[in-house]
Amino acid sequence: MSPPGPDLTLDDLRRFFTNPARALLDHLDIALPFDVDPPRNDIPISPDALERWAVGDHVVGAVLDGSTPDAVITAELHRGSLPPGDLGVAALRDIAGSAQQVVNQALGLRTGEPVTTDVTLELGAGRRLTGRVPELYGDTLVRVSYSRLNAKHALGLWLDLLALQATEPGFEVRGVMVAKDRLGRIKPVDPELARATLARWAAVRHDGLQGLCHLPLETGHAWALGRGNRSVAWKNAMKKWQWDKFRPERDDPAWTHFLGPRADLSRLSDLERLADDVWRDLVAFEQGWFVR
Repeated sequence: MSPPGPDLTLDDLRRFFTNPARALLDHLDIALPFDVDPPRNDIPISPDALERWAVGDHVVGAVLDGSTPDAVITAELHRGSLPPGDLGVAALRDIAGSAQQVVNQALGLRTGEPVTTDVTLELGAGRRLTGRVPELYGDTLVRVSYSRLNAKHALGLWLDLLALQATEPGFEVRGVMVAKDRLGRIKPVDPELARATLARWAAVRHDGLQGLCHLPLETGHAWALGRGNRSVAWKNAMKKWQWDKFRPERDDPAWTHFLGPRADLSRLSDLERLADDVWRDLVAFEQGWFVR
C-alpha cells in the first residue's frame, strides 16, 4: 500500500487518532456497509438521547453565536425534530435549561476577542504540519460541547494546544473544555514537549496507515489514565472497549472489520505501548478527565 505523504494537517491527525481503524480503511479506499437507522414514520412522543443531544448542541452553538434562547426554541420547534405541541415545548425547555448551563460556563471563559493562529511546523523526518487553531481567549483555548466530557474532547484540545504552544514558544497556553457534565482542563506544557509530541503522533499516524494501529481512542486514553498502574489501566480500558453497556468501542464497524465481532481487549496486542507512546507525557497535565 502507498505510504502517506510527508505533509499533513491538524485535521489529518485528528481524524486518524479519533479512529485509527477507520482512517486505515479510508486510506485503503475500503467502504463498509455501516448501519443506517430507517426513517421514522411515527410521531415522536419524547426525544431519544441522540435527538436530545443534537438539539442541545444546536442550542449551545446558536446562543454562543448571538441568538436569544427564545429564538432558538422557536426555530427548533419549527424544525420538527421534537414532539408536536406542548410536548415539544416541554422537552425543548428542559433541554434548553441544560444547554444554558453550558453556555453560562463558556461565556465566563470566552472573554475578549478570540484569536486564530496559523500553524506551520517542521516535525523532522521530512514531515510538515499545517493548520489553524481558533478560539484563543487571552492565554486560554476554549472549547464547548453539549456532550459529556470524553477522550475525543481531550484529543481535539490537546492537538490545538500542542500546535499553538509549539508555534508560539514564548507564550504560555492552557486549555479548557466546557462539557455538559464538567470541565476538562489542560495545564501549560513546555514548547519542546509540544513539538516532540506532535512529531511522535505524526510518526504513529504514518505507521498506522501502513498497518492497523491498535489504539482505539477511548480505550487508549483510558489506559493512559491508569498513570503507570497496569491493573488500573487494564480496568479503565476494559470499561471502554468491552464493558460499556451501551456502546463498547469494540463494536465500532471499523474495528470489527479488522478484529472480528466482540473482540477481546487482548486482540489489541500493541495497546500498552501505543497508549504509553501517545498519551504518556500528557495525562499528567490533564485535570477533570477520568474513566467512568
